[in-house]
Amino acid sequence: MTDPRDPKAEEPQVPDETTPPDESTAREQFPMAPPPVEHPPVNDPTTAPQDDVPRAPDEPPAPAWASGTPDAPTHATNGTSRANAQAPGAPDEPYKPNLGPGHLIKSGWRILRARPALMLFTAALLALLQYIGSLVAARFWIQSMVVATAQPAMMPFPTLLVLFVLGFVMAMLTVGQFSMLLQVHRGRGMFSDLFAAFGKTPKIVAVLVLGGLAVGIGSMLLVAPGVILLLGLLFAPLIALESDLSIFGCLKGSWRLTKGYKGPLFLYTIIQALLVIPLAGAVQFTLLSAQTRHPELAQLTQPETFILTNTLSFVLSLVFIPVELIFLGGWVVAYDELLARYRKDDAA
Repeated sequence: MTDPRDPKAEEPQVPDETTPPDESTAREQFPMAPPPVEHPPVNDPTTAPQDDVPRAPDEPPAPAWASGTPDAPTHATNGTSRANAQAPGAPDEPYKPNLGPGHLIKSGWRILRARPALMLFTAALLALLQYIGSLVAARFWIQSMVVATAQPAMMPFPTLLVLFVLGFVMAMLTVGQFSMLLQVHRGRGMFSDLFAAFGKTPKIVAVLVLGGLAVGIGSMLLVAPGVILLLGLLFAPLIALESDLSIFGCLKGSWRLTKGYKGPLFLYTIIQALLVIPLAGAVQFTLLSAQTRHPELAQLTQPETFILTNTLSFVLSLVFIPVELIFLGGWVVAYDELLARYRKDDAA
């Protein structure tokens, strides 16, 4: 019995909120509540099954530019300027690629300085392979002229076949060279990247053939459509090499990637052409000067002139290799800058 005069007896008993009620008390207060479920600790490796541990996918998801919408970049490529990157807490805005010729040329020079021995050796190897292939083709041409009674009006079939195989090999190696430059730009890059295109030969060949046909048809109709198609489909081989998209998906992805930026790419093409045109002109000028000083050179046959022209081109290309690599590096930087407009990851 409690004393009614005791003031503590009139105070209601308030349960202690610091200690949770036991299970029986909770069931009495909330009879419809389900019984409590004991969950194992989240990060306890002894209770969580090993098969339920999430793992990273084996292959990266498809690029967002294949079907996505331009978005703020989620990564920073190696060596590129991010002056227009968003500040923390600022609203997301579409990323604006820096495709200025000065930036692309400086970035190409940065790529060359990163791995100069690898870059120079690879470019010299490609030039040498092309020169050796031209000599083999010329040899078949000379042999056919020895057998024939008159000088043929066109190259014989063996010569054309050698040039076709040479063109195929050089096209695949050129795609591999772009891939190697891109990997060096991203902080990696090995000599084996030069042969990466041969792992996807059918798709890359189809992309090159369809893209070449589209550019050729556009050039025959008018020059401007051919140039626009060339710039729009320029990155389709790299997309085919880096993604699992279909053939037409690679062409469509390259067109979407360059949408709205064909003007800066055309300006960069013009600047690069200012280097190629003097190189080709130097070959022709040297050949004409040699024929003027030595009249006997004017009596050379077509295969001999072919060999002389390719020899001069090979020697001059070795001189211009560093400048060529700088411009090629600028193209892969432009490709990565355009990729930065899109999300890095797609929804699974």
